[in-house]
Amino acid sequence: MPEPRELFVDMRTPVPGTEKVRETHLPAHRAYLTRLRDEGKLLMSGPLVDGSGALVVFSAGSQQEAETLTSNDPLVRYGVYKSRIMAWSIRTYKEGVL
Repeated sequence: MPEPRELFVDMRTPVPGTEKVRETHLPAHRAYLTRLRDEGKLLMSGPLVDGSGALVVFSAGSQQEAETLTSNDPLVRYGVYKSRIMAWSIRTYKEGVL
């Protein structure tokens, strides 16, 4: 039987003055998220339209796993984003989305 999974929302805010670091590590960040998506751990991600940050939604076995997934992202590891991870209990969603 597969391990139970929970959803976690990672709310990221950019650290001012890290634009050059971001550009340097953006390809590795994208590759990392692609790998997590392919493994079924990343459900969705993207920047907020107003530029104030980004959201990442993980399927993980625990808060600790979600924190590890976040801390291994190059943009978090190299200080481009501060991260706040919260467990998310979805009540309503469109069939087929999850």
